[in-house]
Amino acid sequence: MTKNTTTFDIAACMIFRDEAHILDEWLEYHLMLGIEHFFLYSHMSQDNYKEVLAPYIKNKQVTLVEWNFPRRRYAPGGGGPYPQVTAYDHALKRLRGVANWIVVIDSDEFLAQMSDVTLSDFLAQQGEIAGVVLNWAMFGTNGHVTPPAGLVIENYTRRGKIDNTKNRHVKPIINPLCVVKSLDPHMWRAGCDDVGAEYPFVDAHGICLTPETQTAPFLTYAGTPRASWDVFRVNHYATRSEEEFRHKIRARGRLSSGVHDDDDWFERHFRDNNLNDEEDTHMLAFVPELKCRLKSKNQPYSRLMDVELYKLKR
Repeated sequence: MTKNTTTFDIAACMIFRDEAHILDEWLEYHLMLGIEHFFLYSHMSQDNYKEVLAPYIKNKQVTLVEWNFPRRRYAPGGGGPYPQVTAYDHALKRLRGVANWIVVIDSDEFLAQMSDVTLSDFLAQQGEIAGVVLNWAMFGTNGHVTPPAGLVIENYTRRGKIDNTKNRHVKPIINPLCVVKSLDPHMWRAGCDDVGAEYPFVDAHGICLTPETQTAPFLTYAGTPRASWDVFRVNHYATRSEEEFRHKIRARGRLSSGVHDDDDWFERHFRDNNLNDEEDTHMLAFVPELKCRLKSKNQPYSRLMDVELYKLKR
């Protein structure tokens, strides 16, 4: 495998809808970690995302794509194409041969460096692989019913225990030369080398994932037998405030499928995702520098959200 380093070592792709209030924090934080360029896909956003992204586009740190792909509850054949999956495939084609690695996470997910190993050094240690998968760390509401002012990483510091089943889910950092396409938000189809051997996916410790390592309810390469957080993990702020989660599930609908779920579904999944078992202040160490970076760009990190946007459309 020959890596092309002519443009970016590490890029990222992400699809969003009506997330202008956190885009600046998400971008500045991941720039701090060493991600150099972002392919961002707006799916029918109606807030001020263009205003927020303008300085990053001007600095050639962001490529913005308007991705008004139709959403379907069930697509032909029982799977995609959904807006999320097709956006990932689009980014893969644009970044193959341009970026060595692509971080594939959502706007409510923050890549967390858990040791002294930098993201660049961590990826430089990887061999000929399709990608490395990182476990979730699921964070709850911290008791917030409405969105508080301030940063996501400082407002939400309570999470589920490491052995919670949801933390076995993973998100990948892919090698675009060694994958074929996205299968869903967690999984990619690996390509093959010159002798027909499939490139492996590995966990944060370099252990190959195989169908035998997967356990229900996970699909192949979508999870690990147990969560590991000691090198890198993906902090998943799945709910943020109760109001934001309700908007995401009921009014906006899920980006993966476009489903607008009913009250019973919302209540059940809110209970499942609102994990506040343990205090975790690891991310607070990044807050001072992150706020300085946002202030220097005149990005109001304490931006108050338009509450009207989050009222249910019944």
